[in-house]
Amino acid sequence: MIAVTSHPMPHPDPLSRTPQAADDSEAPPFTLRLTRRCAAPPEVVYDLLIDLGTHLDWGGRRQWKVFRLTSMDVPPEPITIGSTFTSNGSVFVVYHSRDRSTVTEAEPGRLLEFVTENHYARHCEGTYLNRYELTPDGDGCVVEYTFQRLRIVRAPLHMRGPMRLAMQRFSAPIMFGRGLTNLVREAEARARAAA
Repeated sequence: MIAVTSHPMPHPDPLSRTPQAADDSEAPPFTLRLTRRCAAPPEVVYDLLIDLGTHLDWGGRRQWKVFRLTSMDVPPEPITIGSTFTSNGSVFVVYHSRDRSTVTEAEPGRLLEFVTENHYARHCEGTYLNRYELTPDGDGCVVEYTFQRLRIVRAPLHMRGPMRLAMQRFSAPIMFGRGLTNLVREAEARARAAA
């Protein structure tokens, strides 16, 4: 399931406790929600999420070259509330991205959320929320990933006007969706190996 909104949601939302779009943002708020069913239990998915080294695999090496992680500063211990980490990425191959993320919510087997300060395409800056919610479903779980743009300033051309709308509606679900599918597949492989 994919849900894309380009406006604030009119009803109470679990994200209402998170930072809201800043006044200097050059684009309206944007929220993307993706859902996948996973045959692995939620604890297996959660363990992958808090082990940042695995992100370089399912969000890096196994992701398309046009949108992926390329390196991370991985803390020696699993992340929890208040943990910070840095990462680098590649967008459309030519744009380099530098991120600093802070974990804002962490409930083992259920929820991981972090807010990312992003520097991108020379001068662009943004603030983004990444949230993974895990709901038990039989022997497995449902993984819901939410990406929310809270702020963007000095956006590059492909993030303005009609191009931004096309990115949000078509490209973002495909690019983020592949990462989520990779995460689910890795969790399922780990669950099978442990059985």
